[in-house]
Amino acid sequence: MDEQAAGLLVLSGKIDSKEKLAESDPAELFARLKKSIEAGQVKVPKSFTLDKETVASWVRSAKVKKTGITGPA
Repeated sequence: MDEQAAGLLVLSGKIDSKEKLAESDPAELFARLKKSIEAGQVKVPKSFTLDKETVASWVRSAKVKKTGITGPA
């Protein structure tokens, strides 16, 4: 996860810990982040892209780091 993504999670997603990210619903989090970007509430570089699979991978990664168990998000 890069700096822009981390900032987006904190500012728009209200995610300030791995635990909160691990407990997030990927679809809901994606919708919230996308809405914030589209509304101009957060600034991201023009080259920044966001898709559902990327957000789901962030959540899966946080779950693995939290529990050590791999599996579907």
